[in-house]
Amino acid sequence: MEPEEFREQCAAKLLKLVEPTSRLHAFVGLAAPRGTPKEIVLKLNEAMRSAMADPAFKDHLVTMGMRPKPLTPEDYRAFLTREAARWKEYVKTAKIEPQ
Repeated sequence: MEPEEFREQCAAKLLKLVEPTSRLHAFVGLAAPRGTPKEIVLKLNEAMRSAMADPAFKDHLVTMGMRPKPLTPEDYRAFLTREAARWKEYVKTAKIEPQ
């Protein structure tokens, strides 16, 4: 199976799981191991924000279809928590068993 065909089949299956008004999106984020000192997390966050502030880097991300949206560590954690809860409901609705 060609990669494009595989992606189309996966997308079709996922869209059957979600409500028509739901948004299906992908995201890219940076994570550190639990227990990483806060000052290190903040330093990594600042480095990412600095990179995303660079017009050339930002333009490169946009040409790849991304919409850069830097978040604070707290906002990123809240986003991940919301996404986990949302997908937990989809998994429950679809009766998908843990593997």
